[in-house]
Amino acid sequence: MNGNPYPNVRVVAGADALVSTSGGRLLTQTAAACGLASGLSAGLAGWRSPRSVHDPGKVLLDLVVAIAVGGDCLSDVAVVRAQPQVFGAVASDPTVSRLLEVLAADVDEVLAAIRAVRAGARRQVWSQANPVADGPVVVDLDATLVGAHSDKQGAAPNYKRGFGFHPLLAFADHGPGGAGEPLAGLLRPGNAGSSTAADHIAVLDAAIAQLPAADRGRVLVRADSAGGTKEFLGHVAGLGLDYCVGMAVHDTVAAALADLPRQAWRKAVDAAGNPREQAYVAELTARWTPGTARGTWPAGMRLIARREKAHPGAQLRIGEDDGLPFQPPGKQCANTSSGVAAQPRRQVHRRGLVDGQQGAHPAMHAGGRYCQRPRVVDQQSHGIGLPGTGRDQDHGVGGVDRIEGQ
Repeated sequence: MNGNPYPNVRVVAGADALVSTSGGRLLTQTAAACGLASGLSAGLAGWRSPRSVHDPGKVLLDLVVAIAVGGDCLSDVAVVRAQPQVFGAVASDPTVSRLLEVLAADVDEVLAAIRAVRAGARRQVWSQANPVADGPVVVDLDATLVGAHSDKQGAAPNYKRGFGFHPLLAFADHGPGGAGEPLAGLLRPGNAGSSTAADHIAVLDAAIAQLPAADRGRVLVRADSAGGTKEFLGHVAGLGLDYCVGMAVHDTVAAALADLPRQAWRKAVDAAGNPREQAYVAELTARWTPGTARGTWPAGMRLIARREKAHPGAQLRIGEDDGLPFQPPGKQCANTSSGVAAQPRRQVHRRGLVDGQQGAHPAMHAGGRYCQRPRVVDQQSHGIGLPGTGRDQDHGVGGVDRIEGQ
């Protein structure tokens, strides 16, 4: 297979004919331009039958295109097969199934080959136009629930009383100017634990390997409370990376909040420096006594709490303070040695998700009209790398970007 296994086509406006899946050509042209198409052909050559007609690399690309245009099973590749003038010769359903069986029989080596090709293609693209040339390379880890309507392989009940899968994914955040790109993922059954440290470590390592070598040393790892485990944070710290993750609620945090004087709360401002309405932040580090069961937290963490108005209808779980009810506290850890200075206003590392906006998802979901979120920050930079939160995808709560006047 050459660099571009797909036919050469040109776009003509004003004609009567309509190609409904022509958008898939953007994917095939991108795969050819960055070397992904030729790389898959070479990387999977060892699994190609001597008398086969279809190249394994192109078969996989055809499946990717089929999924991108709306497919959700192998037989949906028929949508791509129906337009040979656009996508060339596409393998039949039995051929696709046989190829996947061959690849699945040697899954570890196949995945290693595919990951190496993907990393090479990304290195080629980033060398021409690095999407995060300035500042840290933010790697977001998050799990998602995928429903299954029948007893599929690996499907299991999940914690939301659904049934299906619970994959863990890692994305590189391109910041306000871009939506980001997927780096790595781990397929898991629906009953997989949210805070499984081994899974987070495996996905993070795979994500770091996908980045160009020159960019791996300036990674900022972000996650929700599922990433707030001693094992995972210890691994991140051992790699010398920055991190900013949430942690689950513990009694020690509630005790720190109870011991927090009212004057410790400071007005919070957004990324533009404007005060957030009824939003406050405070540091709990000196009042927090972390437990030592199952190891210790990485050295130098600081605990930061945030309190602000939550959406109407959210249930309160901690109580009120002069009419300002709190949500259950969530902690967040960060060691932001780069980009966080000891200034009156300290920049916050915000967590951006699907909508491409910074701060698209808080570390903990708001549980009251006002929410109080403790977060942990590393003292390495002598500043507060407060992981901001913007619009919560479940509860619609805005985020805090800087600490004012501390």
